[in-house]
Amino acid sequence: MSKLRGEDEILSHWQGRPDDPYVSICCMAFNHEPFIRDTLDGFLSQLTNVPFEILIHDDASSDGTADIIREYQHRYPSIIKPIFQEVNQYSQGNRPARLNNKRAKGKYIAICEGDDFWIDKNKLQHQFDVLEKHDGIDMCIHSGYQINMLDGKRSEIGKYLDQSGLIPVGDIVLKRHGQIPTASTFVRKHITDEIASFRDTHPYLTAGDIYLHFFGAKRGGAFYINKPMSVYRAFVPGSWTQKNRNDYTKRLANISARVNSYVELDKLTDYKYHAVFSEVNRTWVLRVLKDYRVPYKPKLDFYRQHSHCLSLKYKLAFLPIVSVPGAFALSKAVRKKVPS
Repeated sequence: MSKLRGEDEILSHWQGRPDDPYVSICCMAFNHEPFIRDTLDGFLSQLTNVPFEILIHDDASSDGTADIIREYQHRYPSIIKPIFQEVNQYSQGNRPARLNNKRAKGKYIAICEGDDFWIDKNKLQHQFDVLEKHDGIDMCIHSGYQINMLDGKRSEIGKYLDQSGLIPVGDIVLKRHGQIPTASTFVRKHITDEIASFRDTHPYLTAGDIYLHFFGAKRGGAFYINKPMSVYRAFVPGSWTQKNRNDYTKRLANISARVNSYVELDKLTDYKYHAVFSEVNRTWVLRVLKDYRVPYKPKLDFYRQHSHCLSLKYKLAFLPIVSVPGAFALSKAVRKKVPS
């Protein structure tokens, strides 16, 4: 990253006051000491003519994350507005993202976690211009790079088109072209308000990005910019992805939440996207049933809870397997006989 501009230089390009931002950059940080400088540098390198604020929520980090944030806040007091929790809110059942989003002043919200970062200086202005131009849509996304922290491999994720354009909501739900980088997400502020309202009546559902991307896309799809402008670090030690990978109980709980979320969203939209939700739920359920790492008993419990997502064909295909203890641990050759 090149040398950062000072606060006065950043503000000199803005057409508006710092206390009346057009965009709120919302960032969750927890024990991100090795990464948070990249994150903040990516924010402060943005070349925009509109004011933005950086709302960073440190959830009682036990490393040097908060000290680094304070260092940047001292240099950019009109832009960086942190919260430093003394008690970890996530462990108390509170949602740090919601606490942060509630204080956003911007018309738009740009999201980036404290272990991810932006690599294009024009990202924020580009996404702002897109939504200003397209009144009928509420979300703009782009592709990004993923760095696997286990093996160092880098790949592009979330490439939905070969050129910039509109993506239908069905493709967003099905993730037809893989994971949408969270750090690519740029939405109108009212989307986070809608999500908060929905969560108030569905507190048992936990899968966060599902809501963000569905609510963002449900009105008119999402505008996709065909350019990788962010980096997602996968399998960071202690991260959600790492815990999910190593603990099948967490994995099953998260997948159950995902399936239940889509059932509820299907009802919410009066079954307008029923075929899409049914397809994605069937895919997730089959993925669990074919996962040889999950023991028989919890897998059977999962099947009984979510078999309603399967058609008769799939139920019949799995009937001999769910009826015999240990059968889920059969060879790959046997599991391949079950239709996908």
